[in-house]
Amino acid sequence: MNPLNPQRRTRLTSRRGAILVELAIILPLLLLFAGGIVDFSRFAQFYVAVSDAAGNGARFASFHPFTEATSAVWTTKTRAAVTASMDGVPGFRPDRLTIEGPTVVQGLDGGQVKNARLTVSYRFSPIVQWPGIPRETTVRRTVEMKLVR
Repeated sequence: MNPLNPQRRTRLTSRRGAILVELAIILPLLLLFAGGIVDFSRFAQFYVAVSDAAGNGARFASFHPFTEATSAVWTTKTRAAVTASMDGVPGFRPDRLTIEGPTVVQGLDGGQVKNARLTVSYRFSPIVQWPGIPRETTVRRTVEMKLVR
């Protein structure tokens, strides 16, 4: 078999062309799939971070007693605990964080126990604007813990 045979050269050239066409078709799909994985992973990361921050804030609020005079300081320090918990998250933007509370609510036992309630929200935006998915999604978590006195 002659390696310089023109018929064989044509077959190799057409095979290379077919591979390039297949790559041109599949590469955008692979990139779209990878982008979806990245955005879903970022959403999951922020969901876990918001849950963790709400828990840390409620824990701080429940273990640090306050009086009427120190209520403002207690609120400020509780919110600072939430923000500090979120600071380590890559891509975190403090202007997208909303903290409601802490507030003191009655427990389920008829009023003998008081709980600290805290709601943390974060406005999440995906990197890719996917069709059918909103530009911004709010991740929200409310945690309630018994006040320890």
